[in-house]
Amino acid sequence: MNQNEETLSFSPINGAHAIAEVTVFLRFEPQFNALTISKLLSLEEELKDFFPTANETRAVQFKITGTGEKQDVSDNVAGIELKSMNQEGGIDWMMRTAENSISVHCLNYSTWEEVSEQMLKCLNATFKHLDGSESFVSNIGLMYVDRFICNGDNDEANLKDLLKQETDWVFKGAFKSVNNLWHSHIGWYEDFSDYKLLNQLKISSSYANIKGEKKLVVTADHNVMLFREDVKGSFVTYSDDSDNSIKLKGNIDTLHAMNKKVLKELLTSQMVKRINL
Repeated sequence: MNQNEETLSFSPINGAHAIAEVTVFLRFEPQFNALTISKLLSLEEELKDFFPTANETRAVQFKITGTGEKQDVSDNVAGIELKSMNQEGGIDWMMRTAENSISVHCLNYSTWEEVSEQMLKCLNATFKHLDGSESFVSNIGLMYVDRFICNGDNDEANLKDLLKQETDWVFKGAFKSVNNLWHSHIGWYEDFSDYKLLNQLKISSSYANIKGEKKLVVTADHNVMLFREDVKGSFVTYSDDSDNSIKLKGNIDTLHAMNKKVLKELLTSQMVKRINL
């Protein structure tokens, strides 16, 4: 770390990078029927070497009567949640199937090449269980959660060390906050790499207990999504053949590139260099 890096008010939460979580998700229309949900439950056995922990998830529907009494209408299996835990008892990886989505979550980020390869393996494992389903992939999304921790005294934190003042992606009042607490939420469509991508960016500051010490933390939560109707030509299906896998990889690589572009427009040049963006 050079002298300029040492004097910055904020540091990435993981030292070399700021990524707390990255998630890839597929959404489907219409939602899965009972047979498809049942087929996806077999992922517990198929992926048990990577995800030793598994739990079924349930969807409970109820109604309120005219007298205010709650009555259960249905209680059905909605999907499965698979987890890989670390030695400290935290989650390293997680995979969820729900009534209309499949998602893979990485909470122990290394490199995009390694993480995306594992995500594709997990998604490809689900496709063969969707054969015959009436549902189709309606959109593909990638979510990044980046966190930056204040160095030193919270009251002396300088947001200008972390975020560009001229950025379009955070409201200007954040730089004038008297107590360093603020929240910004913005969304936009952007033409990028032959696609129209929906971006949703939430940035906020809060206090957190970091190793027993109250620290100011800035979190950037970026969702970027590609919708079926915005793609010219064929879209990703639930086929597990190599062509479909290559197409899916190309889509999530594009979403990853969009995330990098947004962060470069959001973060200062010093922080971009610090996290090797």
